[in-house]
Amino acid sequence: MEQFRVNSRRQLVRDILTGVVIALLSVPLSIGYAQVAGLPPQYGLYGSLVPVLIYSLLTSSPRIVFGVDAAP
Repeated sequence: MEQFRVNSRRQLVRDILTGVVIALLSVPLSIGYAQVAGLPPQYGLYGSLVPVLIYSLLTSSPRIVFGVDAAP
């Protein structure tokens, strides 16, 4: 659980803000990818949130580059 250690309150605020901004960008992108593939928008949301949560719980790395737009 070393990756969850917070060095300072300021860094925690930055990390939370970064996560919110990335989520705001990822959600419409994943919905668009699902619609382009001919799937309902819900599948895009599932595909963008569920794998990231599972990966973040299973990895030992403090840095995660994962998401619908990670490959492109």
